Amino acid sequence: MRLLTYNIKHGGHGRIAALASVINACTPDLVLLQEATDPGNVERLAEATGMADWKAYGGQSLGFLSREPVAYSKWTRPRVSRHAFIEIVPAGELRLRAHAYATELATYSAPRSMAVMKEQFPREASVPLFEAARSATELMIESFGRPELAEGLASWNERRPPRFPPHR
Repeated sequence: MRLLTYNIKHGGHGRIAALASVINACTPDLVLLQEATDPGNVERLAEATGMADWKAYGGQSLGFLSREPVAYSKWTRPRVSRHAFIEIVPAGELRLRAHAYATELATYSAPRSMAVMKEQFPREASVPLFEAARSATELMIESFGRPELAEGLASWNERRPPRFPPHR
């Protein structure tokens, strides 16, 4: 995959053709745009460069252009950071990433924790976020008193797969 990062300065106003010329000359698969403050200009850049997908986050400084369709994208600015990030998942990779994540959860989560999550997700999907967060915090604190925590920490420190007891 060819990746291009490009600061288009001040949202790219008045320079769409020049910016598109540079992007086209680089033949990237994915372009991460800095100072992409105008979603209309990002859309015009996508059209001028023949990109299949694009996204700009109004009032934010990051955007992207993608030659292939994108299944998922998310703009994030962690509280501890001055900078924002974009997570981009190409359409063909979503199923692979979901499977890898599910495999990781099944491998490294205690069976009791998996059972709690399976009960928690459908129950909390329809409640306000603050209620779901409160409930998740309570469940996490409760899990600190269980023997699975010691095994999880030991396996992490020893760099080995965990040996959790089965859930009854």
